[in-house]
Amino acid sequence: MEGLAVIGSKWKRPPRRVAAVHVAAVLFAAATLLLAAPPAAHASEAEAAFSPFVLALGMGLYEQYGYAPSYTRNVPAFDEQGRAYLRSRTASGAETSYVHARQDGVWVRLDFLTALRAAYPSFVKTVGAGGLRSDSLVFDRQGRAYNPISVRLKDGTTRNALLVSWDHCRTWVVFKLPKGTFTTERWVGHNELDGPPFLAFWRTSSPPDLPGSQTNTLWVTRPRLEDGRLVLPPLVKVTDRCLGLSRDSGGATFAVTRGDKTWFVWSETAPPGKGGTPQYVATYDHATGTVKGRRRLVTTVRRSDPHNKPGICLDSSGRLHVIAGGHGAPALYMHSLAPLSADLGWTKPVPVLSTGWASKTDPAVQEGRQTYPAFVCDSRDTLHLVTRQWRRGVDPYHDGRGYGALVHQSCPAGGTWSEPTVVVAGAAPGYSVFFHKLALDARDRLFLSCSYQGGPELKQERAAGAALSVLGRTRLRPGKYRSRMLLVSEDGGATWRFAEDADLEAPGARGVAGRSAASPPAGTSALQATADPSAVAWSWVNPLPQGNQFTGMAFAGRKRGWAVGTHGTILTTSNAGLSWSAQPSPVVADLFDIATAGSTRAWTVGAGGTILRTTDGGRTWRPCVSGTTRDLFSVCAVSTRIVWAVGDRGTILYTRNGGRTWSPSFTSSNVPLFGVSFAGSRHGLIAGGKGVLLYTRNGGDRWKRRRSLSSAPLFSVALLKNGRAVAAGGEGTLVTSTDRGWTWRKARTRTKDALRAVRLVASGRAWAVGQRTVLRSSGRLRRWTARRLPVPGPCGAFAAVSRRTVLAAGAGGAICRSTNAGKTWRSLYKGPRNGWNDMLGAGGEIWAAGAGGALLRAAPDAFVRQKVGDAGLRGIARHGSRGWVVGEGGTIATTVDAGATWSVLTPPTAEDLEAVAAPSADRVVAVGRAGTLLVSDDGGASWRANDMTDVDLLSLTFSDAQHGWAGGGASYGETRAEVLRTTDGGATWQQADLGVWGRVHDLCFIDSSRGWAAVEDWGVDGDRPQGAILATADGGLTWVRQATTAAGLLAVGMTQDGAGWACGEQGLVLQTADAGGTWVACDAGTDVALRTLAVEGGRVWLAGADGAVLCGTTSQDEAPSP
Repeated sequence: MEGLAVIGSKWKRPPRRVAAVHVAAVLFAAATLLLAAPPAAHASEAEAAFSPFVLALGMGLYEQYGYAPSYTRNVPAFDEQGRAYLRSRTASGAETSYVHARQDGVWVRLDFLTALRAAYPSFVKTVGAGGLRSDSLVFDRQGRAYNPISVRLKDGTTRNALLVSWDHCRTWVVFKLPKGTFTTERWVGHNELDGPPFLAFWRTSSPPDLPGSQTNTLWVTRPRLEDGRLVLPPLVKVTDRCLGLSRDSGGATFAVTRGDKTWFVWSETAPPGKGGTPQYVATYDHATGTVKGRRRLVTTVRRSDPHNKPGICLDSSGRLHVIAGGHGAPALYMHSLAPLSADLGWTKPVPVLSTGWASKTDPAVQEGRQTYPAFVCDSRDTLHLVTRQWRRGVDPYHDGRGYGALVHQSCPAGGTWSEPTVVVAGAAPGYSVFFHKLALDARDRLFLSCSYQGGPELKQERAAGAALSVLGRTRLRPGKYRSRMLLVSEDGGATWRFAEDADLEAPGARGVAGRSAASPPAGTSALQATADPSAVAWSWVNPLPQGNQFTGMAFAGRKRGWAVGTHGTILTTSNAGLSWSAQPSPVVADLFDIATAGSTRAWTVGAGGTILRTTDGGRTWRPCVSGTTRDLFSVCAVSTRIVWAVGDRGTILYTRNGGRTWSPSFTSSNVPLFGVSFAGSRHGLIAGGKGVLLYTRNGGDRWKRRRSLSSAPLFSVALLKNGRAVAAGGEGTLVTSTDRGWTWRKARTRTKDALRAVRLVASGRAWAVGQRTVLRSSGRLRRWTARRLPVPGPCGAFAAVSRRTVLAAGAGGAICRSTNAGKTWRSLYKGPRNGWNDMLGAGGEIWAAGAGGALLRAAPDAFVRQKVGDAGLRGIARHGSRGWVVGEGGTIATTVDAGATWSVLTPPTAEDLEAVAAPSADRVVAVGRAGTLLVSDDGGASWRANDMTDVDLLSLTFSDAQHGWAGGGASYGETRAEVLRTTDGGATWQQADLGVWGRVHDLCFIDSSRGWAAVEDWGVDGDRPQGAILATADGGLTWVRQATTAAGLLAVGMTQDGAGWACGEQGLVLQTADAGGTWVACDAGTDVALRTLAVEGGRVWLAGADGAVLCGTTSQDEAPSP
């Protein structure tokens, strides 16, 4: 990104720069290269400067407004001098690691992860720290800072902590807190924080009385500091019916303190037989540690709605002010009749608005609809409220259609609430959520932190999530909390603008105007070559016959069958699954299911509305016009003419002419539909997200929803003519029916694995398959027994060829077969299934290191598999006959005989090590998590640490014995990507800035000057990940961008003559013949994540998830086989 000059109170856009790089376009999924071009024209300065900020569809804040601050975008907290402190926040809902503060006119990162790692040796990450629960710091009146945090440990458990700093966030002491969800009191104007903030904890006490609701036990306490220790008095139980407290969107404080009392508010589930959501207030006495005076203030509409959470403020006189939040209804306001008392009466609740949502038939008729209160009180006792409001027909936005907006209202002392003014308007009509938080400082300036989620992007993200759930995969995806911004108002909320650095300085401080660091400019590398990249033939080395994930399987008789999978994979068998061969596919879209009718007809469906059909046994597959671009997840052939398909967002399609044309069938359900099954032409069932089951008994003319007894997604359903039916889904859910799906009962499975395919046969047998488990039953479908499948990961394809022969297939191209109805299984695939993390080529061999201690050595005439312990191996290095591998938990192993044998060394650290390099026979360098940088001068027998950075270091390379580089950064773009460089063999290191928010996954240098980096780039807005290739011609001091990709890049390699390769997520492969002047995307035939590459002996090797190893050649040389 380019620098932003702050002019007055406006963000001014930098001049446009024309990209100087040419990128070839290759049309296949997930490999689109994006030009490193500047954003398009943006709104005028007047529009960019002040509210309302009407967000533009498909456009980031930088592109629309030129907003790209140097600070992390979160709600600030202020110390006793009025200086702002912002806890780091990303588009993710989990990561936070530092506090941003201004010192001497520049922003500095004040780390607190070091303290957390010391307190929790098995620390993995923070959770719930951004977006939905973006808790800010809390300062007491003595200037001490309090940092509420939840952390995830390696055993999967979550722990709570309150970090305390006595020196303005420079150092921290960690105090462990009780389990449960927790929140703290916030400063909202007149409450007095003399010591640690008031705390509340809640944990689930009983099942919710309504779907989407919750029932919790609530405890409160008031901690104190004694001799540098946090003293936590006994927790006081308040209720067993709490709906949880307000720490989500809005985040109004639940408590206010003055003197020796704290007043707090909460909402509860409705009593049995009652409606609404009751809201309560009570008083905590500091001296006695007791709760007194529980009082119901009001009952808001909607029964037991966890959105209806109250907030509380205190004015200068001590009167208590409460907002009872509604959910799409007016918030209700009331205040205490007497100062500093919740017991002497309250005013009658009044709605704070009654307009904003106009009737479609009579625009003069309006109602108020708002949710999520953020609530503060300034020094003049004016109350300020920011909520999400549903608006329709009252302003020019979105052509009168209903939309969501953040609105501000105020109420002066003794006055009434103002009409709402729009601060931020959603980019599209329909659902919007802003995850907003409100703060004020001692000068009565209001600060509003928010993000945006809604419109088509939200639908796209949900669709992507549905497809990933079918595959059982996870993937780094765009963050949930996009378009993050920090706004400030200096006139009581009348106008708002983007906060600038000067707004966050202490009063009277003089700092340097805010300026965003520049991103690497587009350009070409130092090498200039004119040769075009050579055509490459790719072949699978491991596993065999191929490694793409199988998602569906069907047979036409007892011999002929098909299996389909990701990246357009279609395989066929003519011997009941004993052997398989590929059939040509006209698409590279993921295929999710297949159905057959007769001996030669089959249909397969997939991503983006893909439907293929064959009428000649698969010799040719022809695309069909489906009429939709939504993913289709399941297909069922009733006959050679009638076929049904279902997919995302309630999509139901059918054909009555064998697939030549398709028509929609309508249902009120809008969840993804994952499975369809018919028994005859009239009776059918559909299974989908949130436990949805749809039933028809008239051939699909009408679909009725049936109760499934589960809220988990149901991925598959099967129905027989005798009325028996089974549906299977997430969390081991299995439901059965004996009346064609009219009524259902839950089956006990004793597994929490997601079940992705279910089959029934006329004999009464049934099977359900999931992660690595197959369940089998017979007869009445009540008893199910589990067997382990010899597969490496999610299994979603299953076929019953006969009463005794069944097959299952899944991730990594795994296929297994049983000839005794599923009691025992035999694998039909070859090769290891460990994911590979690093690879190198030397001496005509390829070495690879991977999960579970796996090692691989491949040569033209050999394929050797080894194992070094059980810890995952992340990095591998070689110098002559010596070699080293590093991995999880500080694992280090070495070989002195070219990999024939390995010895495990004493771990020099408990941190995961990510990469290793050997610049000489005895000097070894290793890097890893939390800034770990280790150097050994005796081949690994002893190590010394170098404390250069606190970010994760993920990559390492040396061009010779003296010149080396290490790269890393933080996930979700929480920090800038970093490169460390050494010119003395690792004795000393210097930092270099790549100008990218993200992290460096791989580095390649061909000499001491020329190098390339594969970077995870979150862009100037920090909203979504993309891949970037950066190049340097001066040893890493400066970098230029060569290419940007939609999918993430994980590895890069270059030869001395400028032939280079890069690979990454979703099977992305790039190729260059001119040292990166032009990068071309090429199809390696897979969509698995390719994490590492090596060039050796004229071949290009790629390796990654699910054991994938591919070899690319430009000649007729054959690759080795496992």
